[in-house]
This record gives sequence, C-alpha cells and structure tokens, in this order.
Amino acid sequence: MKLSVAQRLILGFALTLALLIICNVFALRSVHSLKNDIDEIVNVNTAQLHKAGKIVDSVQEMRVQYRQIILEDTPEQRAVVRDKYQAAKAALNENHDKLKTLFSNPAHPPIAEESELLRQVAETMPAAMSAADKTVELAIAGNIEEAKKMVGSSASPMMSKLNKSLRELALVEEKLNAEKIKHTEDNVSAAQNMLITLTIVALIVGAIAALWITRSITKPLNTMQDFMLTLGKDFDFTRRVVVKTDDEIG
Repeated sequence: MKLSVAQRLILGFALTLALLIICNVFALRSVHSLKNDIDEIVNVNTAQLHKAGKIVDSVQEMRVQYRQIILEDTPEQRAVVRDKYQAAKAALNENHDKLKTLFSNPAHPPIAEESELLRQVAETMPAAMSAADKTVELAIAGNIEEAKKMVGSSASPMMSKLNKSLRELALVEEKLNAEKIKHTEDNVSAAQNMLITLTIVALIVGAIAALWITRSITKPLNTMQDFMLTLGKDFDFTRRVVVKTDDEIG
C-alpha cells in the first residue's frame, strides 16, 4: 500500500499516540488496583486488628478489676474498683460493636477462619460477661468468699476462653495484613516492570516509525540531489529521474 507523506506522518503520530494511551491505561489500572489494596490494608485488616486488640485490652482490664475488687477491704474502695470495671466493660461492648460493623462490610466479607472465631467470641462473651458481673456483684455485697469461688469456677475460665478467641482473631488479622502487603508489593513491582517494558517498546517502535518516515522522505530527495549534481557535471539533459513513489515528493 502506497502512502503519501502526510499519511505516513499521521500514521506515525497515531502509532505513538496509541502506545501512549496503552501505557496510560495500564498505569491507571495499576493505580486503581494499588488503591484498592491500600484501602483493604488500612480500612479493613488494620482496622479489624486494631479493634480486636482493643477488645483484648478491655477483657484484660476487666479481669484485673474483678480480681482487685476481691482484695479491697472497704466498700468505698470496692466501689472505685467497680467503676473501673464498668468503664472497661463499656469499652469492650463499644469496640465489639465496631468490630462486628467492620466484618459486616459486604465489599470485604470475612474468610472462613474469621467467621469461626467471630462465632466463638459471640458465643463466649455473654457467659463470660455474666460471670464477671456476678463476681463484682458478690464482692460489692460483701460476699468475698462466694466471689472468689465465682472467679475460679466461672469468671476466669470463661474470660480466658474469650481472650483466647480474640487473640487468635488478632493473629489472623495480622497474617491477612502481611499477606495483603506482600501481594501489594508484588503488584507494584510487576507494574513497574510492565511500565518499563511498555516504555522501552514504545521508544523502539517510535524510533522505527520515525526512521521509516524520515527515510521515506529523505531518500527520494537525496536521489534528486544526486541527479542534479550529476547533471551539473555532465549537462546530459537526456537523463531522467526514476520515480518510484506517487506521493507529494514523487
């Protein structure tokens, strides 16, 4: 197919533009994927890990306070400890509600391991809280021996079970976060390599196209220049230039 100079220039420009569009589309897709990965790391896994850690802290604080209340000698001291216990309990409930909200996000549903641990937490928490509350009530009422028995028979075992499930949940979130970070790093590396490859290909194709267009223009001009130089030497006006193109130059 014979192309005019203008058509060759347009073809070269279109080819260069197409390569630029391909590079930009790939870059935008990579950025979008990276944004989604970062969103999952920051707003999903890290947030869930943070809330699970907060609940563990609240459980530990409750355990400290329902043991401490047994050791206090006066009703006034026990009342102070009870208030601290209630504050820790309120924090636990608040963070537990927030954790359930985080896991209810349809865009990021929990995996099977997370669902099982959440089920264990939901099943254990009411009994653990009830036993801890009963311990505090007995201590406030002055029934220290009964409170001690409640700690040993119910409160501590149930709270330990709850704490175990929460810690396992936190470990799962740490693992998922590490996996997602590794996945993101791999994607970034792959995107960088692909962009470098596309850039090199674009430069090579652009250089070839530029060379082709330039040679298609300069070659007939050089032929004409050589013809004129020869004509100026021998003044042979019977010579003819062999025209091989039918473009603007031909």
